[in-house]
Amino acid sequence: MTGNPLLNPVTSIYGIGDAVSIKLEKIGISTVFDLLNFYPRKYEDWSEISPLYGLYDGQLITFKGVVKSIAPINRYDKLQKCVMVVSDGYGTITITFFHGKYVATEMHVGDEYFFRGVVSVFRGGFQLVNPQKLRADKVNDGYIRPVYKQTAGISSRQIEAWIGFALRDYSKYLTNIIPKSLVESEDLCSSAEAYQYVHRPQSFAQAEIGRKRLAYEEQYNLSSERKKNVCYKYQQIFTVKERKSYEFNYR
Repeated sequence: MTGNPLLNPVTSIYGIGDAVSIKLEKIGISTVFDLLNFYPRKYEDWSEISPLYGLYDGQLITFKGVVKSIAPINRYDKLQKCVMVVSDGYGTITITFFHGKYVATEMHVGDEYFFRGVVSVFRGGFQLVNPQKLRADKVNDGYIRPVYKQTAGISSRQIEAWIGFALRDYSKYLTNIIPKSLVESEDLCSSAEAYQYVHRPQSFAQAEIGRKRLAYEEQYNLSSERKKNVCYKYQQIFTVKERKSYEFNYR
């Protein structure tokens, strides 16, 4: 551990071990602060809920539904398909998860989930295959989901979860480096709020508020670094001049 908790190794985050940290290092993440500064590349809008009627092949839908039935997995099926029927009160749809052994133990009849996926036609009915899912009690109806750059063996969903743990445990260590006068004149949120808004926005507008603050922090850091470099270079030049002057006088 370091003096600044934000500089702790990324293995300090729940769920990240040595093997995963090696993979994260390949995309520039080695500390908690690096993880927090790994921003989403885009957002998915889960706030537009579609009813389960009037569906068509190839339609991207997000809906909230209740699991009505889950068929037992055939142990002789190499694909280990977990097939369930979900209803939103307007209609029903079949959802299939390949290699769904874990899904079958995680989900139960009566559970309510948000689902997002592309509709396809199978045997005369509509279905979703391997859709994204979130427990309804874990998110708000107007959910904006961050999507992160993926690397071998690490999904966007895993990164999203780890950043959630980082926000929970380390947000209190984020300090405001921008002068108060600039914060007030530009109407900027706090640093801790900015990271929360960027990684867990309640709306696209909130995500932009967070991005604005972090953009100012980046520019302020660059400006401060330039000043340090100028001072360092000036000191080096002055030291050289001083040495040359001494050598000249000695001769």
